[in-house]
Amino acid sequence: MYFLWFTVFVELVGVYAPLAYFTNYEYFALVKDTVFKDNYWWYNMYILISFSFFIYYFNSFLVSNEIKKWIKYLIVLYMIASTINLMLSDIFFNGYSVFTTIVGTLIVLASIFNFYFFMWTLFQQLLRVLY
Repeated sequence: MYFLWFTVFVELVGVYAPLAYFTNYEYFALVKDTVFKDNYWWYNMYILISFSFFIYYFNSFLVSNEIKKWIKYLIVLYMIASTINLMLSDIFFNGYSVFTTIVGTLIVLASIFNFYFFMWTLFQQLLRVLY
């Protein structure tokens, strides 16, 4: 529930850029001709946090402590690598980070596959008990 409210907050703050642009900077004239005229920087941070949340969410359902540990390491590595990528490239203020999106998507998919593999094995065990 907290993540949903966080997303609402991010969307409410992120609306400043289109509002400024479509009013010819009558509102938020402060951001005109600055690196903050677009909200790429805001959503690049949000993408990093949201992928980390989804990875952690699916990881929390797993039973295997070893897999949980590896996925936690992947989350930390992902956050460090994405932060370094955003700092060293000029993408932070100029566009959405492809690296952050692709790597985050792959780790989320791996977490989902682990989750569903766990559910499938649990279901198979339940079937053996019932039949």
